Amino acid sequence: MEIIFSDQSYDGEISEKEFIKEFEKDIKEFDENAKWKNADTGRGADWPVILAIYSSVMTTITAIPLLLDYARKFKNHFFKIENKYGKLRISEDCAELLALNYISENEKNVNKIDNILKKDISIDPPTKSKKTGLLDDNPDSYYVFIYNITIGEKDDFGEFQEKIYFFIIKSDGKFELSHSLDKPKWHNF
Repeated sequence: MEIIFSDQSYDGEISEKEFIKEFEKDIKEFDENAKWKNADTGRGADWPVILAIYSSVMTTITAIPLLLDYARKFKNHFFKIENKYGKLRISEDCAELLALNYISENEKNVNKIDNILKKDISIDPPTKSKKTGLLDDNPDSYYVFIYNITIGEKDDFGEFQEKIYFFIIKSDGKFELSHSLDKPKWHNF
């Protein structure tokens, strides 16, 4: 999980030492194992930024309530740091947490989440000189997600209610599309 921040010490508003101290405190508040590095997203002229690299625990969480709670905590962290540091860029797994949080805010009793599609649509391919494999290679993308979710209790036919959720999220964390459909059953399609 990666987030790109503007380096507020670059233009002299704050000393680099003060900025890094505050910045480290903020990212470690969410993930005590988070690391950071100086980066450059410029395509010729430099555009210095700070790249925060969070430990990715999302792949180890299997219980739906824990996953949705983690997504809620990430959303709160994201909005806190966005308000403090301004415009950010997020990686695909951060965007996925925002999508899962959206589901948890709109659905109660989620039993199962199946990822049908996950696609990163790059706006600007990385230059040949940059091959870090991190978000600073390619900070501008659309992230597309489609989920099939199972909700609530079984109906009279012994089946759960299912919905399909569609999301397009820009790498700045803004939702371009969020839509859901009730998935019809064979007996009422």
